[in-house]
Amino acid sequence: MSAARSVAILAGQLVLGGAERQLYLWLAHMDRRRYRPVVATFHPDHGDHWEGPIEALGVPLIRVKPNGCPPLRLVRVAALLRPYRVELVHGWHMFTSGYAALCGRLLGARSSLGSVRGSYESFRSSPLLMRYALSMADAVVVNSQTAGDQLASTLGPVGKRVFIVPNGVEDHVEARARARAVLAARCAIPEAGTWIGSVGRLVKGKGFELLLQSMRLLRASAPAARLILIGYGPGHSELSATVRELGLGEAVTFAGPVPDARRWLSAFDVFCFASTSEGMPNAVMEAAVAGVPIVAWRTPAVMELLADGVSGRLVTPGDVPAMSAAVRSLIENPTCAAVLGAAARRVMLTEFSVSRFVARMTEAYDASIGSRCTDAYVGAP
Repeated sequence: MSAARSVAILAGQLVLGGAERQLYLWLAHMDRRRYRPVVATFHPDHGDHWEGPIEALGVPLIRVKPNGCPPLRLVRVAALLRPYRVELVHGWHMFTSGYAALCGRLLGARSSLGSVRGSYESFRSSPLLMRYALSMADAVVVNSQTAGDQLASTLGPVGKRVFIVPNGVEDHVEARARARAVLAARCAIPEAGTWIGSVGRLVKGKGFELLLQSMRLLRASAPAARLILIGYGPGHSELSATVRELGLGEAVTFAGPVPDARRWLSAFDVFCFASTSEGMPNAVMEAAVAGVPIVAWRTPAVMELLADGVSGRLVTPGDVPAMSAAVRSLIENPTCAAVLGAAARRVMLTEFSVSRFVARMTEAYDASIGSRCTDAYVGAP
């Protein structure tokens, strides 16, 4: 086999998030006989969660400090990467995709990859300059078939190749009894009652305010139900105020950031997902692996993961009463809930394994380094 090819991955941040976990999975399972990675983070000196684990893999981590001038930052990134003689530059987040394309040209790399890890709407609503920069990449990686199809129709006239690489999910789940006990102790809440869970950054667009409204309706018929939100973000104070306005009081628990939260999702009786802006929601995938019955909006991204009535309950986006009713039906019919949870787990372990994710990423890198990516759009393998 020929020597490993040097590849650079530009990350906007390395916080405790779904996109960042996927980056770690890729680095942890990448074939080092094939590729020699280096990572540059644009969010240094913030104690980001994944910095240490990435360095522990033996991957060089370059910290690019902000300077308020994108062109100067671009030159700085290129200078820092030049000693590695990279053949591929990959912008892991959409924010860094433009830098990856331009940096690849400055370094004389064989190819560059951009990424759209959210929904297609995140691309459409992005600033014009960012969209233009992303269009300069030789190819684009997206994590959902729906976003890939929509993006290909936008970039198609210039012959852009779009790689569909669905997220991978690990089977690292604690037994329900232990998970319940650990979360109860962490949150200082009783283990009894019905636990409704959700995970995500506490920011606008994640739909947590709708989830709180649904909880108010649910409490009328399920007074023992408790909503536990795992995550952190600038929206915490606003959501806390909404809890008070809705009179939910102790029925809602903010658990804060929980390290390796996926391990503990088996503690929940039902998992609710209220965001409509995801490319492929890691939170839904991790709850499914935990065997927890899921209620979510009927969005294209979620429909790639779950089938309504077969492996989850999907309701019309924004229909708060429908979400509440779906959760109530699962509480009242635990047998049905268990069947849905088991079915979702099977789908995740067969269709969205880490091995499949790694194989598809490898194909994208192989194709990119082999030549400039001017082929027509290809869907998921």
